[in-house]
Amino acid sequence: MLVLEKALERGYQIGYTNKLEKGMSGGPLLNENGQLIGVNGMHAYPLWDVPSVFIDGTPADEKLHQQIVRLSRLALKIVVMALGLRQEARGKSEEGLGDFTFRYIFRFFSVHLLKLGYSHR
Repeated sequence: MLVLEKALERGYQIGYTNKLEKGMSGGPLLNENGQLIGVNGMHAYPLWDVPSVFIDGTPADEKLHQQIVRLSRLALKIVVMALGLRQEARGKSEEGLGDFTFRYIFRFFSVHLLKLGYSHR
């Protein structure tokens, strides 16, 4: 797994080797403890180029670019690791992601985790 210190274009910040199928975009990326750490965003061997420019416009060096290509299953990093921290989620967004995107991701996972019996209160 590769977790970048700052996000790439389109908000991608985590590279991983999990097997993904078409249609899994938007699904959860969990760590070994079952905690939500990201949202699946790009499967391996995408039709478009793998991003290698950071949100601030600086390019990744060649060695890092090769790592990104090798781990081209990319995910958006989740800011709120525990859904119990609802008050901290209000009004905050990940750098480079709009408030709408952050609210959508938080609401999406809140609804699905509630269906599984988890409470965010």
